[in-house]
Amino acid sequence: MTGKTPRPFDPDFERIVAESPSLRRDWAWNHQPGRHDGVHTFEGKLVWYTQPDHPHAGGGAHEQSFADFLRDGPWVSDVPKEILDEIREVVRQIVSLLSRPP
Repeated sequence: MTGKTPRPFDPDFERIVAESPSLRRDWAWNHQPGRHDGVHTFEGKLVWYTQPDHPHAGGGAHEQSFADFLRDGPWVSDVPKEILDEIREVVRQIVSLLSRPP
């Protein structure tokens, strides 16, 4: 998933990441032979995924809104604390910027 340019989904989200590109983030952890887990903000929401290293193998993904994440926490339970802290900070910044008028 890293390196792909996603298509825009939410014009307000696209506006804020154009102003603050560091909010378009991708985190990865649980690196094992043949796969890793991760989450990204590329689509105006969190997308939690398992990415196989083999290009022809399938992976899985789950979408979670920023509001749901702040209210309920991460959709997965094995996120390292340091990464979870970073995700929480980025999501708070995104939500704050989305709440401002354009």
